[in-house]
Amino acid sequence: EAYILLGLMHAETGDSVALDYYRNALKVKPQSFEAHYNMAYFYQEHGNVERAIQFYHTIIQNIDSLNKNVYFNLGYVQMEYKKNYRQAATEYTKAINLDLNYAEAFLNRGYCFEMLGDFSRAAVDYNASLQIIPNYELAVKALNRLDAKRKVK
Repeated sequence: EAYILLGLMHAETGDSVALDYYRNALKVKPQSFEAHYNMAYFYQEHGNVERAIQFYHTIIQNIDSLNKNVYFNLGYVQMEYKKNYRQAATEYTKAINLDLNYAEAFLNRGYCFEMLGDFSRAAVDYNASLQIIPNYELAVKALNRLDAKRKVK
């Protein structure tokens, strides 16, 4: 736990020494979800998306295949960094299947559908996120943006 905490402290400032602490945590406990997840997240936030994906997949394959946040982050990496909206939507769907009240996953999957030009599926997801979190500002903005796009077509 100390290695994880030290890693988190360094990660907050963007210091790559955080990775050394996470590696030490893995030496002590090779199946540590926290160490793998924190390494993946550090890589994700610092632009090394391939390493992030690798660590997220290690978690799914060897540690916890039912963690909604891992699938959400895989979706985020695919959406935000790789612009692979189809794969991102697949990852968000996995997160949603694990938590039907995951408003953020509905919102992001809706965005992926919007970017793929599937406005009707996007609207369904944006509305689903609003049902979970009424007046969800990001979902309201997304629906307004979607309506503007529909009027242009």
